[in-house]
Amino acid sequence: FFTTRKSIKIVTVYIDTRRCVTIFDPHTLCRGSCDCKIDLNDGGTLTEWNDHDDLTSPSVFPYALASVCKQWYDLMLLVPEFWTRLVVFVDSQPTSTTDLRAQLSASRDRTKRLALCKISHLSSIDVPDLTFFNFLSVLGRFKSSMISLELNHVDLPTLPDEDLPNDWDFRFDFSSLHLEGLKKETFQEFGHFTSTSPYLESQTIRACELTDYGIGHSYYLDVQDINNTEELLSVVPTLSGRCVSFVSCGGLNDAVLERLSVPDPDTGEWGLENLKDLSILNSPEISVQGLKRLVKSRIVEASARGYGKDPDYDVFDQMAPIASLYISRCVDFSAVDVRWFKSKVFNM
Repeated sequence: FFTTRKSIKIVTVYIDTRRCVTIFDPHTLCRGSCDCKIDLNDGGTLTEWNDHDDLTSPSVFPYALASVCKQWYDLMLLVPEFWTRLVVFVDSQPTSTTDLRAQLSASRDRTKRLALCKISHLSSIDVPDLTFFNFLSVLGRFKSSMISLELNHVDLPTLPDEDLPNDWDFRFDFSSLHLEGLKKETFQEFGHFTSTSPYLESQTIRACELTDYGIGHSYYLDVQDINNTEELLSVVPTLSGRCVSFVSCGGLNDAVLERLSVPDPDTGEWGLENLKDLSILNSPEISVQGLKRLVKSRIVEASARGYGKDPDYDVFDQMAPIASLYISRCVDFSAVDVRWFKSKVFNM
């Protein structure tokens, strides 16, 4: 009875920890009247891990409950779903290899999300054998079930004699990537392995030191807390997301918007060529005129390519006017400005 009660408590916490993403009526799959026995309250809710959880918090699931005692830990290892989000600490209280192997084994073939973190951003890595190449080698053993990778202020060292074998073929097949607080060297190393990933759907780049190697392609791109204008300018030619947001970027100014408003002088290619949705929040260095140039330049270029004229024009793979523009805590729009943008942007 005690074990059953514990199991119920753990499962309840697991459900409460996750967030609801879809609620649907199973009877919508039925045609006309039906006498099926589907319970509307059974299986109608889909959930996922909450992206806003503080993974360094002592209360994060499942680690808070698993640390109660060995009996609780062993019990929780019996449920693969509990271990589909793995948090690995690498500083003063590093996750042991034994625990990591047990958790990976417990997750079985379920798709996994892996976060590499430090409890304190200022602390150093306390795992001597953890290098960039070793980390990739470990990921390669279970990459087929990994869908998300998150690195928070973890700069993996690259040893001078640590070269990848010539026949070593490894690609990140994650659908989601979050890089935060990385120095130039680590950020660039990851760029080598993400730039050609065919499955990367979304990525968040936060407070990293950017390099001119650039940022790999993804459908959704979220750039946060980048305060160096030169670094932003250096990556513009490599940007290719369709839905892009800049949040609290002190380095985002009219010079960056201007670079996004013209083709690259060396290659003739446009940064964010397929941009459709643009959000800029809390980035006060931009101006209304800079935004107008950006919007207008893309209308002109798309029209020159055949947008609105050629019935076979592919708006998905070719440049089109910006369809959605969301600006908050950046500039003050006059009534005239608002009317201008609403006449040029479908959703403003």
